[in-house]
Amino acid sequence: VGGAALCALVAASPNLPFLAVALALPGAAIGLYHPPGTAMVATLPVRRGRALARHGVAGNVGLGVAPALATVVAIAVDWRAAYLVLGALALFAALAVWRLTPGRDEAEAERRRLRAREQADPRRRAGSTPPRERHWLMPSLLLVYFAAVGQGFVYRGAITFLPAHLEEH
Repeated sequence: VGGAALCALVAASPNLPFLAVALALPGAAIGLYHPPGTAMVATLPVRRGRALARHGVAGNVGLGVAPALATVVAIAVDWRAAYLVLGALALFAALAVWRLTPGRDEAEAERRRLRAREQADPRRRAGSTPPRERHWLMPSLLLVYFAAVGQGFVYRGAITFLPAHLEEH
């Protein structure tokens, strides 16, 4: 919610000094998410491995989609609109998490229910089951490799070539 509000502040920046300060604030607010967000994903779900995997995939999809979306909106409208759109998406995500995430009491009640079910019938284990196919070239791992290499190219390209491009132009 803080990141969403601060994106709106960036979009409303009246001058360059204000913009410089405003640009630092969303990063600081969004950076505060990771410790409690990861802790929540690691403690609330019954199937922690699956929850952490989905959390990681969603984060990486966001890292890939957000710059592309911002670029499209900035070209179509202007840079301020790009911040408003990304802020609106952040607000939507915050509201979805708030509505869909169970509270501690609810999560603990679900854990107790599953433990009781396991004790009644040990064959009905609540944990994740490993994939049948297990080798280094399985399609899901190939997708992860491809995404990691692509993210590395984008990251290194931005770090290496973007400053040179900005300096020249």
